[in-house]
Amino acid sequence: MRRLLVLDVDGTLLTYGESPGPGLHAALAALPPKWPVWLATGRRLGELLRVLPRLSWRRDVAVLLNGTLTVDLKRRHVLSAHQLSVDLERLWERAEASGLLAAAVFPTATLPDLFGSAGLLSLGLPGYGGLRRRPLAEACYMSVYGAKAPVLAWAAEASQVDAVRVYSEWERPGLFHAELTPTGVDKQVAVSRLSAAQGYAPAQVVAVGDADNDLALLRWAGLGVAMGNGTEAIQSAADLVIGRVEEGGLAAFLHQLARGEVGEAAGR
Repeated sequence: MRRLLVLDVDGTLLTYGESPGPGLHAALAALPPKWPVWLATGRRLGELLRVLPRLSWRRDVAVLLNGTLTVDLKRRHVLSAHQLSVDLERLWERAEASGLLAAAVFPTATLPDLFGSAGLLSLGLPGYGGLRRRPLAEACYMSVYGAKAPVLAWAAEASQVDAVRVYSEWERPGLFHAELTPTGVDKQVAVSRLSAAQGYAPAQVVAVGDADNDLALLRWAGLGVAMGNGTEAIQSAADLVIGRVEEGGLAAFLHQLARGEVGEAAGR
């Protein structure tokens, strides 16, 4: 059966220390060459590109920012993007006034620009270079970083229009991170639209993940697979639970899949 594999990155392909799961390289190489392997991640493009060399992965499609932006890495162009509805100028000014570090991603930038800082508007964010302003109306994603109180206040205002996720103790104690993405957009929405356009039915899709942002994708896919290190919710929703990432759970599963030893999802 022709398959489309959609794999989460952190906690699935990579350990939480950003090392490939044991046996992963050989398992990816053993897959039939006609099976596309897409990555679906909450990462930005630059953050994904930083770890791709460790995966020895053939470059197909990357679904970024939890479905907000989809790129074809082989042809180096943007496939789809969802724009934010909120008044970003007002939110940007609020971030500046509150002393928050802020960043935005622009789908209208060319893909080579997205590889560097040209696709990013940044206020002194370490690792992303200096400030480069573009029209904020073009942004598909915005995030802020800082102390708890101003981050939560900013997130409360932003959530009146679009979807906001807040991460506590991000990277170091006391640093909070809020990210703003379009309402109604997730990994499943992006993958289902793009896979249908390329002629794949849900029954042909195998999706693997470990976190709650993978829930909708795993429920939609013909075969939804949860990592053994996944959350309780993701394991309950999956058709199959495999080994933990640090134990080579994904590699063992991919070898079984390539050999035709994994059946269709029960009850689908």
